[in-house]
Amino acid sequence: MPTWIRAAALSLATALLAVPALAGGGWDYAYHSPYPAAGGLHCDDWSGNARKVCKERRKGRRKIAKTYRKAERDPGPESSYKLAKTRIKARYKVRKQWCKSLPGEYAQDLCKDDAKRWYKMSKHALGPEPDD
Repeated sequence: MPTWIRAAALSLATALLAVPALAGGGWDYAYHSPYPAAGGLHCDDWSGNARKVCKERRKGRRKIAKTYRKAERDPGPESSYKLAKTRIKARYKVRKQWCKSLPGEYAQDLCKDDAKRWYKMSKHALGPEPDD
């Protein structure tokens, strides 16, 4: 495959991953939401892969809200670490599911590789688990 096609596919995948971050709004807010259900996503309005992405986001929000409540009950470095780890995992799963909507297997593979790289970098930046 010519190099320019690979470069174009990689730049397209990177640009598409940046779009949700540039849009801002409710999606990022949900990961910092102290609200119990952290819901608000009506996935029945969507179809196809968009519905799957929506459901994955909803699952992630629920897990984050549950971890957030646990962290409120038992504050400390371990709870903060677990909350950050849960946020990273939830975002990674949404990114992986979102990659399935890209046209072409090569673009999907690049997107998944980029998501995996982001996940590993985020876990590395989080550091080791704190001791009691």
